[in-house]
Amino acid sequence: MVNSGSSANLLALSVASNKSRRYRLKEGDEVFNSCYLLGNFFCANCSLGVIPKLVDIDPHTLNISVEHLKKNDYEKYKKQYSMSHIR
Repeated sequence: MVNSGSSANLLALSVASNKSRRYRLKEGDEVFNSCYLLGNFFCANCSLGVIPKLVDIDPHTLNISVEHLKKNDYEKYKKQYSMSHIR
């Protein structure tokens, strides 16, 4: 249990970057984030050394736009991480 959404996001990123995991986020990895986020997402990314890459949203669903991902050649990235709790 955590005390806030900010703490939950930091915990999730910490788990994803745990050195005991075979596939993990490493310092310098780029991660996708919705452009419709709160600042705490960027703080968590930066505190663990991963680089947030903003992705446009679908205005009807507020989810990450698949079309925008395709335009930015998302398939070249080996690791992808994205999280949002805004509805």
